[in-house]
Amino acid sequence: MEKHITLVAVLKIGFGVFGLLVACLAFVAIAGGGAISGDP
Repeated sequence: MEKHITLVAVLKIGFGVFGLLVACLAFVAIAGGGAISGDP
């Protein structure tokens, strides 16, 4: 059971980091697209 809890914790942290990475990439894509288009 101890190993299961550790595995679940590692997966939760891993998916959290993955989600943050995807969110940062989406922000850069949206903000970059807006900056390149030149719309005010």
